[in-house]
Amino acid sequence: MKLRMGNSKRLLAGLVIAALLGFLFVNSPSIDHVRHTQVLTALSKLPELDARMDEIVLKHRFGLVNNYDSLVTTLESIKRYQHDLEQGEYAIAGLGNPEIDQAMARFSTRLAEKETVLERFKSRNAVLRNSSYYFPLAVDKLSRDRRVSGALRAQAESLLRQVLLLRISATADEYESAARALQPLIGKRGSYPGPVGLLLQEVIQHAEKILAYQREVNQLVLKITSAQTEPLGRNLTQTYTRSFERDLARANVYRLLLILSSLALFAYAVDSFLRLRKNAAQLKVTLDEQAREIAMRKKAEQELRQTEEGYRQLVELSPDAIFIHVGSKVVFANGACARLFGATTAGELVGRETFELIHPESHDSVRRQRHLVAELGQTSSLTELRIVRLDGATVDVEGTSGALAYEDKPAMQVVLRDLTERKKSAERVAYLAQYDTLTGLLNRNLFRDRLSLAMARARRGGQMLALMFIDLDRFKEINDTLGPATGDKVLQAAALLLKKSLREIDTVARLGGDEFTIILENITDADHVSTIAEKIKLALAGPIITEGGNDVFITGSIGITLFPNDADNIEALLQAADVAMYKAKEEGRNTYAFYAPELNAQAAGRMRMEGLLRRALERDEFVVHYQPKVDVQSGRITGMEALIRWNSKELGFVSPGQFIPLAEKSGLIVPIGEWILRAACVQNKACQDRGFPSLLVSVNLSPRQFREKNLVEMIAGVLADTGLAPRFLDLEITEGMVMHDAEAVIALLGRLHQLGIQLSVDDFGTGYSSLAYLKRFPVQTLKIDQSFVRDLTAVGSDTGIVKAIIAMAESLKLGVVAEGVETKEQLACLASLHCGQYQGYYFSKPVPAADFVRILERDRNSAGAVQRG
Repeated sequence: MKLRMGNSKRLLAGLVIAALLGFLFVNSPSIDHVRHTQVLTALSKLPELDARMDEIVLKHRFGLVNNYDSLVTTLESIKRYQHDLEQGEYAIAGLGNPEIDQAMARFSTRLAEKETVLERFKSRNAVLRNSSYYFPLAVDKLSRDRRVSGALRAQAESLLRQVLLLRISATADEYESAARALQPLIGKRGSYPGPVGLLLQEVIQHAEKILAYQREVNQLVLKITSAQTEPLGRNLTQTYTRSFERDLARANVYRLLLILSSLALFAYAVDSFLRLRKNAAQLKVTLDEQAREIAMRKKAEQELRQTEEGYRQLVELSPDAIFIHVGSKVVFANGACARLFGATTAGELVGRETFELIHPESHDSVRRQRHLVAELGQTSSLTELRIVRLDGATVDVEGTSGALAYEDKPAMQVVLRDLTERKKSAERVAYLAQYDTLTGLLNRNLFRDRLSLAMARARRGGQMLALMFIDLDRFKEINDTLGPATGDKVLQAAALLLKKSLREIDTVARLGGDEFTIILENITDADHVSTIAEKIKLALAGPIITEGGNDVFITGSIGITLFPNDADNIEALLQAADVAMYKAKEEGRNTYAFYAPELNAQAAGRMRMEGLLRRALERDEFVVHYQPKVDVQSGRITGMEALIRWNSKELGFVSPGQFIPLAEKSGLIVPIGEWILRAACVQNKACQDRGFPSLLVSVNLSPRQFREKNLVEMIAGVLADTGLAPRFLDLEITEGMVMHDAEAVIALLGRLHQLGIQLSVDDFGTGYSSLAYLKRFPVQTLKIDQSFVRDLTAVGSDTGIVKAIIAMAESLKLGVVAEGVETKEQLACLASLHCGQYQGYYFSKPVPAADFVRILERDRNSAGAVQRG
């Protein structure tokens, strides 16, 4: 009994000493000076690398670095040191020191925030640099495109200057100014189809990106450079140093205790060695298992904390709305969820019933999702729902849900995404696919659908249907003289007038350009259609007042076809209406014409003529005729006007009134006009070389030629090639060509005048000339239109108008040429009004070059005879 008690006491004493030794062993801090040096090195590197990273960011912002390799390398170095300090071979976090853990957590959080900002900076800065590079190139391409108006080119170049002048410290007013400069281009985006429209869209997109991203990139740079991790790193270093010093002091105490305990244990071991020998192995195994269990528990707790924190951050930063409900009550919501439901904070949603936030029409869908998740353990697929915000507004969303445990309770997590913008975009795309963006009328696609349905209704009801094809008369002239912006206003006004003049059951659409179509249903007979056509003519007859204060008058040529009388399918109806419209134009415009089968032959003739016209230049079918200009007093020839004629191999001689409008519409007038100019210069130089008196040759410029960017260079090149002195060339322009964008016209005419070329205003008195502008234009001659000359000798004639034109020209020191003089009486009247020159059939019609040379011979001989007499 005593032996057993003694053994028990010795065992108890041994256990006490062993426990003390074990306690000291387990809790004694390990002091590793090499590791300590590595930790301090790592801590000192963090602020150094952070400062370097800020420097690289600034270099990127100012374009001193072309790639992000150095930035990525520096960030990876910081994260590597962070990883080593958190869980690497010399980690200082997660070792049971709350101060170090908190300091490390603050540092890691700050670094994560900075990394997030850096990623956003890289993406935004990449887009900004890309747009900053391509934006000037896009503006240059747009400016060099011949189809772009001068106003648009000036606006684009102005925008380029304002955007390029924005500095990193640009004020909000400077950004606003650049944004305002962009608005006119955005407003013209739909006005330029095809390649010009794509160029304009590219300019707008790059400008919008620069304005949006430059300010954001500047803010990101400030945010990156201000989010210094150096104070947190310094705090972490100080916290670690204090902890290390405490551990070192505690280690010394533990070392002393270990020595004392070891001596006591050694004394006890000598006494108890034999007794404990058998149990030593088992005790060691037990201690090792306990140590492993403690280590594993600590690691598991640390991983759990990291997982929970990471998940919470992921949920909070998610752009999708996420909330968790236990039973039917909301227990958690992230910030995106609060914004979606119109709550100030997520706390406003916690505690609410989930069905309060769901629209009644979506309750059944939500119940089915709950059944799938709660009872069947499935994750629900994406489903469209309608939610109710706290302010009562409804929002369409798509959502999914899944089961999870929340605070050891079964719960359900719901993820929602707002569909508002997506649905608006889909609606916008659907609208653009069916409606004309300029006028709001049906476009070609929707019009064809409506026509198909109307034809089906007419077939079923045995009724008549009428299709009108309307083309605005001389719209191209309006567009060329007053500009595309005014042209757009005219199209919008015309669309509104057409809609107001029709019944509710009728359909009006814009097929493109200045072409409109109208579907008339429930038509009784052709007279019914004629009444509607007259109503449309009357509606279009009133003036349209543009933004510039100009009164623009428009008319329309209307082609009409009837279903089922004229055709029984869409294509045939459209073709018949188009043919009838051309018939209306041939009858003088501002009228309407019904389709008749014989009109197809006329339409085919026009198409054939256009095809032959495209080959006329290369087949050398054009010739130039010359009409003399004559001095009214002396009767001597003073000049000649070059007029083109077309001798087609297939069609014979074609009237200019037939093929010139086709050439203007197709763009062929540009190469044809250059050919006329070259031929006229060659002929005039040839006459001079033969010893004839030097004459002025007049060549008409078309509106299309006048808008060409290289007009001055082309004319200078022709003069250089032909050797004709510029003072012997006279270019005739109409009033309408020079009244739009007067300042640009003055500049262009000034360049032509500097070459030494003479300039005349043709058909004067038929346009809208401003005397103020006429004084500034460097022109030398006014040509009185033949419509005023024709009635000079009639009762109630235009003598007063002609006299006023001559008097005005004399006051402006300009020459005057009267066109279309056909009788002796007209010439006598012009002589009495002191008109300087005339041309017309009274003296000579336009003749080929050889005949004109013979006229010059007679003129020279008659002058010689007068001198000899």
